[in-house]
Amino acid sequence: MELAARSMVGGAGSSQEIIVADRYIDCREVSEYGRYTWVTLAQLVGASALADVAALRQRILAEVEAVEGEHGSTRTQKSGFRTGQEDVGEAAPDLADALRRFFHHLKTLPGTVAVDRKAFFPTGKLGKLHLLKPADVLARADEVLHGFTVPANATLAGAADWQRDVQTKRTTLSDALSGKHQARGSTSSSVGSLSAARERFLHVYNVLAKRLIYVVLADLGRLGEYRSFFLDLQVNEDGRPASQTPQTPGTPDSQPGDDAGAVPAA
Repeated sequence: MELAARSMVGGAGSSQEIIVADRYIDCREVSEYGRYTWVTLAQLVGASALADVAALRQRILAEVEAVEGEHGSTRTQKSGFRTGQEDVGEAAPDLADALRRFFHHLKTLPGTVAVDRKAFFPTGKLGKLHLLKPADVLARADEVLHGFTVPANATLAGAADWQRDVQTKRTTLSDALSGKHQARGSTSSSVGSLSAARERFLHVYNVLAKRLIYVVLADLGRLGEYRSFFLDLQVNEDGRPASQTPQTPGTPDSQPGDDAGAVPAA
């Protein structure tokens, strides 16, 4: 199927860049993205003999419901064993706020203060942190933390307090993203089951559905509609408008969580 898809765009053997539309699809987005695709694919059922879209819809819905079931079970088990650690929805804004406050603190420093601002913020700009995915906020925090290690910033007043604040909130978000904020006892195995269910969904959504629908739309001469079937391909994280022309989907041996679909290069 990959060879057939390649022949439709630029000929067999053509090399095209694959851009990940959503770097981290969490459990809430599994429901949002999966059910959106399940609904929109109804219009393609029976439209092409090259793929059984009805069977694909059933598989997508089954995997979404599996994630939702595991997620509900995990939340129920955790309810009686709260550890005080924040979830991703709370931790990401807290870390973003710490980065924002530090950025503006640097702006207020007089010109006589020895400080390498670009060591903390390489672009010299803060950007719209509230639009970033949690994993991207984490990456921005790592840049800031690296800035504290630069010799030029060794004498920065209050640096230890700022570094401690960012590091603490960064650790909280990292733990939330990696599932380390587990409750006691049986929740450990429950979180593992949820992670496995999510990976199965990502495989069906990213590796199977996006390739099959690409082929179906190519067969129908409707490739311009490709993005309309996948919600995560419709909005770029950096705010740029999404092009409507898809590139060839990635290779079949891509990892389920790494290939979020065929998205045109910038």
